[in-house]
Amino acid sequence: TKRKEMEEVLSALPQRILAAQESERERISREIHDDLGQSLATLKMFIQVGFEEHFAASISHKRTFDKTIKYLDTIINKTRNLAAGLRPSTLEVLGLKASLRSLINDFRNNKRLKVHVRMSALDGIKFKGETINFYRIIQKALTNIISHAQAQNVQVVFSRQKKQLITKIKDDGKGFITEKLAQENPPSRGLGLSTMQERATLLGGNLHIYSEPNKGTVITLTVPIVQSHDI
Repeated sequence: TKRKEMEEVLSALPQRILAAQESERERISREIHDDLGQSLATLKMFIQVGFEEHFAASISHKRTFDKTIKYLDTIINKTRNLAAGLRPSTLEVLGLKASLRSLINDFRNNKRLKVHVRMSALDGIKFKGETINFYRIIQKALTNIISHAQAQNVQVVFSRQKKQLITKIKDDGKGFITEKLAQENPPSRGLGLSTMQERATLLGGNLHIYSEPNKGTVITLTVPIVQSHDI
């Protein structure tokens, strides 16, 4: 009995670690956004109010002033991006659909990846686990495609089947041998697949990965949901 209890504790440990990480990320993100971000914005305002008229008298001083304000804007944007990377603020404010749309647009614009997506199935749903885990799985899957797959096109399709949300992420990248990946101990750390699996478990679902060399990869995530009329 003690051995079984110990095994249960050990099997739940990775999930507890992930939950603790997300809690700490949320705290740090809030401090960066609310404290550091606001302080930088206030500093910018003080510089603009206190020195703009003084520097305007000299062209060289005006250029220095403009460069200072531009550099402050860059720092503020970096701070906001850092906070968003730790914990997307849109997730709490605007919801999952808007957050994923923003995430996917970032990959389209900054990573030059063609992402084709259908998101209507995300309307009016709620997970039995923390929504951030679903977001992180999608985020990691797209990051892996950029880092490893050498793909040009990705299809992300969300669909409902009874009380389950099924997510399929398919790319046209170089692929890999799925059986070889399954034999790795631990699984490929570079892909972070074990973490994705743990997050799927936290959602009460499962994650399946199928790939073949030169034929791309398909990730299928199935998680239970509660629809709005059931809440």
